[in-house]
Amino acid sequence: MLPLTGIVQTGSDECETVWYSSNGDTNFIGSGTYHFRHADDGQYMDNHFRPAANRLLDLLPELEWARLKTHLERVQMTKGFIVHEAGQHLTHVYFPTTLTVSIRQTMTDGESVEIAIVGSDGLVGSEIFMGGGTAANAAVVQNSGEAYQLSAQVLMEEFEREAVMRWLLLRHTLALFTQISQTVVCNQYHSTEQRLCRWLLLAIDRRPLNEPTVTSELLASALCVPQANMKKALTQLQRTGAIRSIDGDIEVLDRTWLEGHTCECYRVVKQESDRLLADPTTAYWNGQSFKGKGSMHEV
Repeated sequence: MLPLTGIVQTGSDECETVWYSSNGDTNFIGSGTYHFRHADDGQYMDNHFRPAANRLLDLLPELEWARLKTHLERVQMTKGFIVHEAGQHLTHVYFPTTLTVSIRQTMTDGESVEIAIVGSDGLVGSEIFMGGGTAANAAVVQNSGEAYQLSAQVLMEEFEREAVMRWLLLRHTLALFTQISQTVVCNQYHSTEQRLCRWLLLAIDRRPLNEPTVTSELLASALCVPQANMKKALTQLQRTGAIRSIDGDIEVLDRTWLEGHTCECYRVVKQESDRLLADPTTAYWNGQSFKGKGSMHEV
């Protein structure tokens, strides 16, 4: 079966998909595109494939992964694609592998501020299993790449059935809460250079490809600083040799330098994420060995 491509129309209660036979055409949604490839195409999924590029999926035990993978669809999204708007009814979640998504809070005047970055560390659409059903914030693709799409119905079936899946999703959400709260503190108290270092480190942690693609204008908006200040900070980082920036493509050349010049916010977010998303087969919950309905492993 040939891969299928399609488009998603945002802004409605339902996610409408228009399907086409694969012919190389590109469909634009504003400034972004959305391409579907079916999970049952052997080119993408087989009995031996494990999506190590996504941390949550990679941590699933074999039995749960074997059941889940038949429902996953591999999708491609380009920079600027709106995954969902705030208030939109959510029908799917997304597990990024090579793309990153900016979670943004939009104000009444139309201005938006980035409150978190999600990439290969987690998923987009946690409101579904947290009981909301509608998106609390907008989600916009920050760097083009791929993700795995899963229907909300299947996600909830797995969430209610399997303790390991529940454990992973809830703890990822806790890690996301930490990132959001730390971002608020960082934007209030730390210098533009420190915030830029934090952002770059978080971005490359969440994208296997070391090439965040973003303009100084978008960075200024994400970090709540004047554009002139952001351009100055980027220039300073280039002079140190820590980054190289050409036409909005930023390549990190010296991660150690960034880690030495960022604020404590990056370390807080990273340490909490690493702690919360440890291997569930060796985790302890409330001082007890991890056990639960449907879990494959007990320690």
